[in-house]
Amino acid sequence: MWKITPYNKKYKKQWESFREQALAEDNDSLIEEKLDPDNLNGVFHLLWEDGKLASCQAAEVDHYTDNPTALRMCRLHTLKEFRRTTYGMPLTRYQIQWAKENGYKHLWASIDVNRTGYNAIWQNKRKSPNYKDWKEDFDTWWKDIIWNKEYMFKVDPVAEYYQYIYVINLVKEEFIPKKNVVPFNLEIRNEH
Repeated sequence: MWKITPYNKKYKKQWESFREQALAEDNDSLIEEKLDPDNLNGVFHLLWEDGKLASCQAAEVDHYTDNPTALRMCRLHTLKEFRRTTYGMPLTRYQIQWAKENGYKHLWASIDVNRTGYNAIWQNKRKSPNYKDWKEDFDTWWKDIIWNKEYMFKVDPVAEYYQYIYVINLVKEEFIPKKNVVPFNLEIRNEH
């Protein structure tokens, strides 16, 4: 059985063990320089399965595109042994609830333009084989995700590294990024 909790310092030991395992699984987005859950401006949800930390996702106040009424969903990681679960669905549901309760207008995520398979899932709103487990999510916020075709996220001001932007509007108002974006272009590819 699974449950979701916001990060708390009492989970520090389990978090550090999870981080080490995530790094061993080649996810460097959880390194301390990129994520310090004790000093996050936003919320960091942890998903536990049978008492073991299995997955996590952050939603941080948008300092990337200078939109303080938005949260950027990032740092999602599910340990390999739990990958069959589609745990990003309930994590996002909890973050939508937290964002609404705290007065945010938008949540957004970004995906490397080169990750064609992952982008296809978001662009076509594909349902996973676990659809029945997360029907509530697939039938609500998932179908309402907007692929922003006006802008692309420029991850680094120096490097030429771009990501597609996906938005969940919590109000009837358009998400307008103010910085670190370039005009949308399907031809752009990142050199890894």
